[in-house]
Amino acid sequence: MQYHAHALQVEGADLSVAQKYIEMDETYFSLKQIKILKFAVKTCFEPNRITDMEFNELRKLGLSDSDFVEVIETATAALSIARLTEALDLEADEWYGGIEFDSKKGRIII
Repeated sequence: MQYHAHALQVEGADLSVAQKYIEMDETYFSLKQIKILKFAVKTCFEPNRITDMEFNELRKLGLSDSDFVEVIETATAALSIARLTEALDLEADEWYGGIEFDSKKGRIII
């Protein structure tokens, strides 16, 4: 998330938007978006606990099988890259700057 937050900042985006993703701010996102975000997180950390009811609920909101593949692929690929980076203790490039992520609080620190 740190890298992406910095990339957003480099592109001129407001970091408060990235924070809204982290917090899954229900005043910012639609019900459909919140459900997709929560589903994506669950695919990474509790994939065996995803129920048919959750799939059906998202289908009722308009998700297709290809949408499910995209959500799961994107979420798990991001998790894989984050874990690889962490396991190898890779350092950020110098241009990365001073953005940090407090995993305990789930917040970006600038």
